[in-house]
Amino acid sequence: MRITRRAFQRIALAIIAVCLIALLGPRLVNADHDHIAGVEVGGVYVGADDYRPDAAGASYETQVSSTARVQSPARGEIFLDETFSISSGDLLDVDLASSDLILETGSSSSQARVVIRGDGRDAAEEFERRRFSVDYSASTLDVHSNPERRQRSSRVRANFTVTITVPSRMDADVTLASGDIHVGDLVGFFELTTASGDIDIGSVQGPSISIEAASGDITARRLDGPVSVSTASGDIDIQHILGTRVDLTTASGDISINTVETNRLKANSASGDVRVGRLIGQSEVSTASGDVSLFLADATDISTASGSVSLRLPRGVGFDVDLESPDIDIDGSLNFRGSRQRRSARGAIGSGGPTLTVSTHSGSIELGTE
Repeated sequence: MRITRRAFQRIALAIIAVCLIALLGPRLVNADHDHIAGVEVGGVYVGADDYRPDAAGASYETQVSSTARVQSPARGEIFLDETFSISSGDLLDVDLASSDLILETGSSSSQARVVIRGDGRDAAEEFERRRFSVDYSASTLDVHSNPERRQRSSRVRANFTVTITVPSRMDADVTLASGDIHVGDLVGFFELTTASGDIDIGSVQGPSISIEAASGDITARRLDGPVSVSTASGDIDIQHILGTRVDLTTASGDISINTVETNRLKANSASGDVRVGRLIGQSEVSTASGDVSLFLADATDISTASGSVSLRLPRGVGFDVDLESPDIDIDGSLNFRGSRQRRSARGAIGSGGPTLTVSTHSGSIELGTE
């Protein structure tokens, strides 16, 4: 029997496929099993092979089929799970090399829990290399990693998520070299620094709040206290700020705030827009290249080298104004009184009041009402 060239190619491919299945089949099955995600039970992630009691003594019985694909921000094998008896108001000191961090508040005022999960081919080996340590002494809960210098140049496949559950009243000093950070609701001194990664915060209230990222976006629902937020490259997006002083800085990114109540706001973006939905208190806003949009009720100093400025003022509230721009538009209902030149306008709105100073070298200025 004569075999055609096409038939011969099909037979050869079939033989190769059978050999590959025989060789790699068991590995693929094991890999698939290793990557089965767990499920969330009562707010706690449980892996496919986990069986762990919760704080109250109840147990989770987990049965996950081989087709389950449940996504969780804290998936992976548990490498460390420790619980400590602490006091409300203690200090949490975190210093991690490269991990995602979840900092959440629990219902207990006297317990803290630290869980470290890892996934990836090299997770077990990498966990040992990073030398994670958790310790509680002298009213301080320490969560650190101290990785040894890597000897090999090949790419390591390992990702870790550190989940820390603490009482709602807890001072926190957090440093992360690389990784995303999620923070729940905390009351106390708060300082957070990361070289690379996004930061997402619920509500933090304290005598001092400092948040800094070299590269990454910063979002928060509410910050209550003296606030300093900065990122070298990334956006700042905060719903509500209440503080005696507020400093917001980004070298490259937008600043967006829904409501600010402060004695003094200082917002600076080297390259990006600044938007504030409602501003109560004195402010100083500057951007080298970007637009500024504010609704304000107090004295303000705004400058932009290249960008437009749009301000909404409350009806019936007076301001003294000093405006410089090649294009100035003042709504007639504001009852502006004063002198207008080709590139400036100086005078008063209504009966006068706090000074509104705005300048832009290349852009327009628009004053309107709410």
